[in-house]
Amino acid sequence: MTAVLLAAGVTIGAVVGSVTKALKATCKALVNGLKEKGAKLGYMLPGLIGQVASFLFKTAGQVVSYLAEHTLAADSCRGGLFV
Repeated sequence: MTAVLLAAGVTIGAVVGSVTKALKATCKALVNGLKEKGAKLGYMLPGLIGQVASFLFKTAGQVVSYLAEHTLAADSCRGGLFV
């Protein structure tokens, strides 16, 4: 019985680790895409409109990056407690 529970815990831990790693990679790609869009809009749109659009996309990228690091880390910790 203990071996079954241990095997289930290891399997769940591996799945959670894989999902966490995939989500972090996806969030990092999203951050890079938002930064790139912000830079392009800042270059394409003249003056104040370009500055505002660039700022919004950079800020959105920072928010996604923060959430990716802290939310997924908290989920990983909680998942680790169950394993």
